[in-house]
Amino acid sequence: MTTDTSLHIFDTLHDLLHLFRREIRQDLEANQEVLTFGELRVLVFIGRTPNCTQKTLVAHSRTDKAQIARTLAQLKNKGLITRSRKPEDRRVHLLHLSDEGQVIFARLNQRRASIAQRLLADYPAEQQTLLLQLLQQARQQAYDCERER
Repeated sequence: MTTDTSLHIFDTLHDLLHLFRREIRQDLEANQEVLTFGELRVLVFIGRTPNCTQKTLVAHSRTDKAQIARTLAQLKNKGLITRSRKPEDRRVHLLHLSDEGQVIFARLNQRRASIAQRLLADYPAEQQTLLLQLLQQARQQAYDCERER
């Protein structure tokens, strides 16, 4: 595979991600959602990654620790997340969705799935499955390359 092809793949993924995010932002505005886009991203990560920590979230998002701390505080003030101490290391707080956070996460996931289905509607399930498998392989290879550095 040529360098140009590899770069075009990532440029295309970048464009698709921005289209998806734009649709989500428009959906948030249209539904007068109580969350900012940044809060949505953190809430979705916690929902998809039970018992994660603030450190895990910072590493995944590559966002400033202080910004993540502010976003977590906002979500906690809105009653959407809870924190518990990790039993084996009481200094570490595990992040969880509250009951209300679970309801919002489920609703957001339904809307995100609807947007994703609409954006990929012209592709048969077999092609979507193949694309997912290829992207998962590429993600794993990228993780492996990152660890080797």
